[in-house]
Amino acid sequence: MKTFLLTALLFLSADIFAREIKLATITGNADTDTSVFLVELNAKGHLDTIRFTTTTREGRITQDSHFPAETVDATGVVLLERDGRKILKLETVKPFSFENGGTVKLNHLYSGVTNTWKSVNVLLVKSGEDFEIRTLDGKKITKFFVKGNFHRIFGLIGISTLVPQP
Repeated sequence: MKTFLLTALLFLSADIFAREIKLATITGNADTDTSVFLVELNAKGHLDTIRFTTTTREGRITQDSHFPAETVDATGVVLLERDGRKILKLETVKPFSFENGGTVKLNHLYSGVTNTWKSVNVLLVKSGEDFEIRTLDGKKITKFFVKGNFHRIFGLIGISTLVPQP
């Protein structure tokens, strides 16, 4: 029984020092929702999970997705879908390290009419004990502003630009 309790305690304590870091908030002119991009670190301070949450203006959580870092690195993931359409995807650019980060690509649907995509490359880098997002020239990013791509007849058809902000 002591062996079982000791084993259970060690297993449960493995994530005691794991922590979550808020990287950026995403807002825009396409809707009133707010999304938050976070990373969860394991006890060694390495990337473990990518988390993406979306909340309405009223505070209702409409999405809370967790993606293992290995999946993001291997195949990329869809962060945001609307009405069955993929809107925002995240992938890493090789070489990428779970220990120190690297370049990540945020792909966004520019036009649902023509299925055209655009992308923004940013750095996910280790800064002290934390991770943060930076522009390719090293400026810290804490927010992204989504500018909707509006068509005069069809209305919102995608994301025109994804603007990094300090």
